[in-house]
Amino acid sequence: PGIPPQLPNMPREPGRLLAALAALVAGVGLLTWIAVRIATRPLSRMAEAARALG
Repeated sequence: PGIPPQLPNMPREPGRLLAALAALVAGVGLLTWIAVRIATRPLSRMAEAARALG
């Protein structure tokens, strides 16, 4: 009775899995970098204005 144990379902092509994970990490990194640049742009403009005041 019960469910018989099965072997884990391993991908046949581990290279494709690694490529997909690398693409995902690169995409998330790029989007994070863009978001940080957009979020900190006003701070850098304010710092430039403060430097201009002296």
